[in-house]
Order: sequence, then C-alpha cells, then structure tokens
Amino acid sequence: MTIQPSFQINALYEARLISNEELAGLLALLPQTLLLYDDGTRVEPEDFRRYEDPPLQGEQAEAAQELYRAVVALCREYPEPEQYETIQDCLSLQFDLWQAGMLSLHAWTGWLAAAIQGTQPLPSYDYTKLLGSVPEGYMIQDYHDELLYRLEQNSEDAWANQQIRQLYEQLGV
Repeated sequence: MTIQPSFQINALYEARLISNEELAGLLALLPQTLLLYDDGTRVEPEDFRRYEDPPLQGEQAEAAQELYRAVVALCREYPEPEQYETIQDCLSLQFDLWQAGMLSLHAWTGWLAAAIQGTQPLPSYDYTKLLGSVPEGYMIQDYHDELLYRLEQNSEDAWANQQIRQLYEQLGV
C-alpha cells in the first residue's frame, strides 16, 4: 500500500471544511482506538469509524477513512507488541504537540506516510541507559515529560535540549 504524504484531510482542513474541533476529535481517536487492541494485527479502519462521535459524513468521512487506513498500514508495518505500543504513544504525543501548535497537520501526515513507507523509523530509546532506573511501562510521553521538566528547571540544560530536539525531529516536528 502506497500512501501519499498529501492526505485529503490536509486539504479539508486548509479549506476550513473540517473544524478544529472535528479534527481534534478525529486525531484523538487514533491513539484511543489503538488502546483497545492488544496488537496491530487485528485493528481495521472500521474500528476507528465505530468510535466517531458524532459520525463524520461526506468528504470528512472519506478523509477520515484514508487516515484510518494509513494508521492500520502503520500498525501492519510494525507488528511487534513493543512497536505497537510505540505507535500508540507516538500518535498520542503527536496529538498533544498538534494541539499545542508545535506540529502542523501536514508535517504529521508526512511523518505518518514516511513511517509507513519505512523511511521514518519509529523512535526507539533505551530509557534505563539514558536516565537510570525507570518504572515499568515507561514510554515516549514519559520521556517527553521528563525532558520538559528538566528544561523547566534549567532551560540551558544542553543534554535535555538536544534530546527534545531529537525526539521532536523523530516525531515530525
């Protein structure tokens, strides 16, 4: 499956044919729906559609379906449980970054397309090596929070600045 970086959702958003609220609901639905599955081998585009509230219609529904198919393709590209958890975490953090105005929709869909095509690897970290002891289940969002905390304590922290720049780069920011 070849996914083009220019998703239909980008054009609808730029033309204001989908509102910020509708887009936020759609983008939030991506990681939330994935949390309902143990792995990415069983999730299907229809599974996302089932949780739309309210259900999208017309062009919006078509654009959403294209996005759902892309996320499913990403899950199939990275079928291992650890990779599936990383996808969930990346999509969730990307949603947060989009809401904060740090990640554009076009950059995010470009990242998604590149990740599906294998030209953008999923972020991978050895948190124990980077931070020492970390709780079980420590993920990218936790790491992001730790980096932000360090930067709040000392905005000149060279290591934290470098790490957050690298993380953002890996997420399409």
